[in-house]
Amino acid sequence: MSGAVDVLDEDQRAAVEVAGGPVCIIAGPGTGKTRTLAYRIAHLVRCGAAAPSHILALTFTTRAARELAERLRGLGVDGVHVSTFHSAAARQLRYFWPRLIGGRFPTLLADKTDLLREVVPAVGGTDRLDLVDIAGEIEWMKVVGRPPEEYEKAVETEGRVPPASPSVVAAAYREYEKLKDERHLLDFEDLLLLLSALLETESEAAELLARRYRVFVVDEYQDVNAAEQRLLDAWLGTRDDICVVGDPRQSIYGFAGASARYLEDFSRRFPHAAVFSLVRNYRSTPEVVAVANRLADGTAPMLRATRPPGPDPIVRDFPDEAAELDGTVRAIRALLDGGVAPAEIAVLCRVQRRVNDFAAALRAAGLRCVTSGARTPSLRRPDAVTVATLHAAKGLEWDAVFLTGWAEGWFPAARARSPEALAEERRLAFVGITRARRWLTVSWPAATRDGQPTRPMSRFVAEAFGRVDGGPDAAGAFRAS
Repeated sequence: MSGAVDVLDEDQRAAVEVAGGPVCIIAGPGTGKTRTLAYRIAHLVRCGAAAPSHILALTFTTRAARELAERLRGLGVDGVHVSTFHSAAARQLRYFWPRLIGGRFPTLLADKTDLLREVVPAVGGTDRLDLVDIAGEIEWMKVVGRPPEEYEKAVETEGRVPPASPSVVAAAYREYEKLKDERHLLDFEDLLLLLSALLETESEAAELLARRYRVFVVDEYQDVNAAEQRLLDAWLGTRDDICVVGDPRQSIYGFAGASARYLEDFSRRFPHAAVFSLVRNYRSTPEVVAVANRLADGTAPMLRATRPPGPDPIVRDFPDEAAELDGTVRAIRALLDGGVAPAEIAVLCRVQRRVNDFAAALRAAGLRCVTSGARTPSLRRPDAVTVATLHAAKGLEWDAVFLTGWAEGWFPAARARSPEALAEERRLAFVGITRARRWLTVSWPAATRDGQPTRPMSRFVAEAFGRVDGGPDAAGAFRAS
């Protein structure tokens, strides 16, 4: 492929140029995953293996879909359907609804809490219950295929910590589904489940889509859930022309029903699959890569740094939450004074509460910021520091990253009691570390805002750094060079 030799390393090139059929690409953070994916699709088109309109490329977020589509346009490839699972399902359901189901297509419910505000008080819940958490439990149950009456048992067997009495959550789930049906609404999980059922029972629909889409590409395959995998199976049928890309070390949505086992079992399902590993990290300094490798869980090959050396990552403990806020703001100010752009700085937190705290501290210091949980279309603004949860930061990168609140009970979270939950917390820490290109600091407060002592430093700090070192004062440590 013209130009590919100049921009792809040997591992990327091998994954791009392999013939059709099942392909699995294990791509670590910063290894050029999106570039490889775009070049593979372009290669399939240019060598005549597939027409652009016959390729369905599925991403985890709309942001990732836009980025992949832009990359393809840059390679001169137009007409590939690049979409999230939910967007593709909605489009196809809208097409089939009048033809195979009949009647008006239901309205899409964008936010479950709109109905839960009515439902929860009616089933014995109180105003203090977090409707977002209850919505999350309903989403989890739906994607794993469990009805409301199985919630109490599911919570026990899976070791989950429910946001309210299991009986209240189960009743809220049941009444939510009832009210949704009465108002002719569909939620996002319904899109996946209904289309899967339609394709499994209506051969006409399955055959039409089989002619329409002949090659499938799935990004972030480690975060696929059972409902998405069921739909993917329905699309594929007996075919095997599929390329999946993912990293089991970055599987961080198990709490929502996602499972890396589909990625890990790919070679067992397709014994003749071609499997490739991308290990050259083009994002982070060797110092950051070394920290990430020490924390990695061993489910994928170690990353290999390719960038020149940079500053050592810094570990800092603060007397309390207020001191952590102040110290982080001062360090950010030093970076800005040294010429680092606001958009290249991020503060990443385990929970949204601390996102709000850091955002308030930055604004009080006269610094602009953009935050997760604020219904913003993007977490990047040229004039603003990013403050986000670790989950929201997935897929993004910055020159300087501050990982805050790394104390036992906060991170890993106290509710992460099972081995599976603790493993997911470790993967979340790995994701956080690998967001940084050059400057990385990890911190935690020794006491809470009301003076209560927190737990000791996170086990992840000890494992990743092998020591506790406050490092030089932040105002000097982060002077941009």
